[in-house]
Amino acid sequence: MFSFLRKDVQLKIYYLYMMADGQCTEDENDKFMSICESMDTEETATKEIISFCQEVVHSTGSDNSSKVIHEITKLLDDQGSGFFLFGSINRDKKTQAKVIWTLINLGYSDDRYSEPEQKVISFLVDYWKMDNTVLSDMTDTAETILALTKQKEWIKTTNKPYDIISKFINEIDESINQLFQNIEILISEAEII
Repeated sequence: MFSFLRKDVQLKIYYLYMMADGQCTEDENDKFMSICESMDTEETATKEIISFCQEVVHSTGSDNSSKVIHEITKLLDDQGSGFFLFGSINRDKKTQAKVIWTLINLGYSDDRYSEPEQKVISFLVDYWKMDNTVLSDMTDTAETILALTKQKEWIKTTNKPYDIISKFINEIDESINQLFQNIEILISEAEII
């Protein structure tokens, strides 16, 4: 599916978001690099995006959300300088929903969806005039996936027989897959919400 938001701008939004609550954690960096890889981003482009974001948000405080929101606003408002292709993300609800879902996952990648991260997401939801129930559904789903993932890791450490552990892990994996499918449906229906 075609995205109206160019990938370099999208990746800048993701990296800026990771800086909202201070320095990026190793887990966040790993997830960001995975996103870059999935978007076929060259290593030099990834380094340029990281450098740009670190330059514009040159604070290591615990709440950089106002700077991050300011920079994201500039990226989104700058439609006249080639950042956008064939339209605007401000009219593409599916892309907006995908960006919000990715940001929420980045927020939970270090097991801590911080207040500054929540401020940035709340700003984007308001900026794009998204339905708050979509945000709530996504946040609840991310929390459930995190809890299931932790349960899966815990079950591996128990002294239960292998076949019982394997059965529980398979059930948890099925639940997680179902949650991801539900989010895909939610995103696909974003235009009609």
